Amino acid sequence: MLIEEGLLCGIGENDDDIADSIEVMRSFGADQVRVMNFVRQRGTPMEGNTAPDSVRALMITSVMRLAFPDRLIPAFLDVRGLAGLRPWLDAGANVVTSLVHPGQGLVGVAQNSLDI
Repeated sequence: MLIEEGLLCGIGENDDDIADSIEVMRSFGADQVRVMNFVRQRGTPMEGNTAPDSVRALMITSVMRLAFPDRLIPAFLDVRGLAGLRPWLDAGANVVTSLVHPGQGLVGVAQNSLDI
């Protein structure tokens, strides 16, 4: 069984918060680490929040690759589909993941209209 740890980008964090999170991930000995961009959802208290800059999450992924050279770092299929996979891999991701669960269709996928 693997331990995964990650952080959510675009909810008001600063660079010190990111550094602190990476240090906590190190202390846990996580096997897989990730950063995810906040995705606004209609009908939630945060629907009016500004969408985060997608480059920030890619930069954090690159920092994670440097901090964790031997760990799994996922690239995501569930936000932009296959077309959005390359930037994550270029940033240092080394495994592909998605939130598509067997028997549940596309539950949990941010944009289910993509060809996943």
